[in-house]
Amino acid sequence: MEPLDKNGLTEQQFLEIYKTKDYPRPYVTTDNVIFAKKDDRPHLLLVRRKGHPFIGQWALPGGFLNPDESTEEGAARELMEETNVAGTNICPVGVFSKPGRDPRGWVVTVAYTASVDMDKTKVKAGDDAGDAKWFEIICKDKQITLKNNDMSLIISPERSDLAFDHGDIITKALSVI
Repeated sequence: MEPLDKNGLTEQQFLEIYKTKDYPRPYVTTDNVIFAKKDDRPHLLLVRRKGHPFIGQWALPGGFLNPDESTEEGAARELMEETNVAGTNICPVGVFSKPGRDPRGWVVTVAYTASVDMDKTKVKAGDDAGDAKWFEIICKDKQITLKNNDMSLIISPERSDLAFDHGDIITKALSVI
């Protein structure tokens, strides 16, 4: 005999009722914090967004999860689609779920990090990335400056020049490596 819950329902009966409930569901994305060293200086891989929201702004490579993949698989897929970087050993950084972090709605992201050899990694923008570049990481006091030639992006407690909450994700990734 199948066990019944406190309401006298079998598991099948419970699941049929449960599926009819209307719970709000978040979208799930993944983001990649990819580090490399050049001349003993740390660098970070960023992409320029080709579409809305935050069109033209720099961001971490990432995107929406497909229903048939794990967050790790989605992170690897998005990294390949947006930057042509594959075969990395990604490790989790954390889950970022602050309300309002994405203007498209309730979006929860799982962030991953990896280190690659910049000289052996051919970066090429693809999919919804308009560009992909390495930025030197300069940490001073409570500010992170991401520098590429004459362009500088700032991450500090008061400001982030990056899309979404990617400054928070990068700050966390730097603290765990």
